Amino acid sequence: MELLGWLERSPSPSVTWWRDSVLLDDSYHVTTQGYIRNNITLVRLKRSDLSAIFTCQAANNNLTVPTSNSVALDLNRKYYCSSCVFLSE
Repeated sequence: MELLGWLERSPSPSVTWWRDSVLLDDSYHVTTQGYIRNNITLVRLKRSDLSAIFTCQAANNNLTVPTSNSVALDLNRKYYCSSCVFLSE
């Protein structure tokens, strides 16, 4: 799963990703169109990831409050069994 964070502001902000208040990634870059972008890829999601809060935060100085947007992860998985045995009555 990939989460994308991008924006266009002046002065250019830092764009960071957080999970439940823990910094995940602060490696943002500027695109050729002038957007500031930071993407994270979540791999091998587990049951413990259910309801985790991921927040993208933008800040450009110490004088203003950072802007942020969050998403809560909801996991739904279709049941799959490659070698199931079903018992009948």
